[in-house]
Amino acid sequence: MEKLRKISLNTLALKIIGWVLAAAGGIGMVFLPEGTANTVFQMIFRAGMLIFAFLAVEGFQHTGNLERYIVTIAAAALVTEPFYDYACLGVWLDFSSANGQNPLFALALGLVQLYFLRYMGVSSVGKILKSLVMVLAACLWMFLLNVHWGVYTVLAMAVFYLLREKKTARNLVMAAVSLPWFLIPAVGLLPLWRYNGERGNFNKYLFYVLCPVVWLVLALIRLLAL
Repeated sequence: MEKLRKISLNTLALKIIGWVLAAAGGIGMVFLPEGTANTVFQMIFRAGMLIFAFLAVEGFQHTGNLERYIVTIAAAALVTEPFYDYACLGVWLDFSSANGQNPLFALALGLVQLYFLRYMGVSSVGKILKSLVMVLAACLWMFLLNVHWGVYTVLAMAVFYLLREKKTARNLVMAAVSLPWFLIPAVGLLPLWRYNGERGNFNKYLFYVLCPVVWLVLALIRLLAL
């Protein structure tokens, strides 16, 4: 237990953990038939997305160019989309199925949500109500755009931002939000307890490139093997 308390994770470590969870979940989603096992792997993927939601909030608070940050994530989402659709559905583009669009779109729109939340603030009852309306609006857009796990992701980003100074409350709220999925996505909260706020040494564009590459590989495997 004492060793666990000494663990310190920087941004790079969280990104690696998030990618391990997302990649493992993605492999299970693509290659396991619909059923309990497939659902469990979807929840593992969601745990990875929870970490990415947290890191997007961190990036929002520290970026010197929010517009470029949003555009970069949106561009990665657009490039990823055909590979994501083929890996999951066997078609290169699909906008109508329950599978929906890839969750990178949720990160991009979640950042827009945070911009308005920062502008509105929570210093009075009126501003709190306006912020809640903004969160509901972002969730509605995710529903209308049919973004996979979009509602969960933008909701997580709102919680991480609004409760950024209250770690325990933040994690308890997200655990409560994860209850419908038997708390499996809340596994992504565990590494956040040990986050030290340091960046680590890495190229920030590497992980934007990695997303379409991972889904391209999964799409090619499906194309050649299934």
